[in-house]
Amino acid sequence: MATLTVVVGLPGSGKSHLLCQLRESCTGLTVEDYHKNARSDSSLVTASRHYADLVRALREGRDCAIADVAFTDRRRRREVEKVFRRDVPGLSLDWVFFANDLEACVANIRRRGHPEADLEERVATTLSATYVIPRGAAALRIWRPEECSLDA
Repeated sequence: MATLTVVVGLPGSGKSHLLCQLRESCTGLTVEDYHKNARSDSSLVTASRHYADLVRALREGRDCAIADVAFTDRRRRREVEKVFRRDVPGLSLDWVFFANDLEACVANIRRRGHPEADLEERVATTLSATYVIPRGAAALRIWRPEECSLDA
C-alpha cells in the first residue's frame, strides 16, 4: 500500500526543505507547488499537471509527497482526501502541518531574498488569517536555517 504525504504550511514555513528530506525515502514523486501551472489555472486537485503521474505512481505502490500553500484551505484538504482515496484504493494519507507562525514565515521569506518576496508576504498574511490546523494534529515548528547544519 502506497503512502501520500501532504505537506501543509504558509510560504516560508519550510515545506520545500522538508520535501528535500522526503525525497530520500519516497520511491515515487515529490512535488512542490502542486497546483502551480494547473490546467486552465484551476484549483481542482485533479487539474494539477502532476495528478496523472502521481496517481500512477501511487497505484504502483510507490510512496509520494506533495506540498502547496493551497492546502492551508480546509476545503482543499477535504478535496485531496476525497479524490486520492477514490482514485487510489487503499491509499494511506499522511498529513504534515507546519505551525501558523506568520512572523517566522515572513522572516524566512525576507531572508531568501526572492524577487517575488513582497507577493509571498502578502500571500502568507492572507492565508495565515484562515489557516487552521486540525484538532489533534501536531504542527512542526517553522524551519529556521540557523538550526541546520551542513553535516546533518
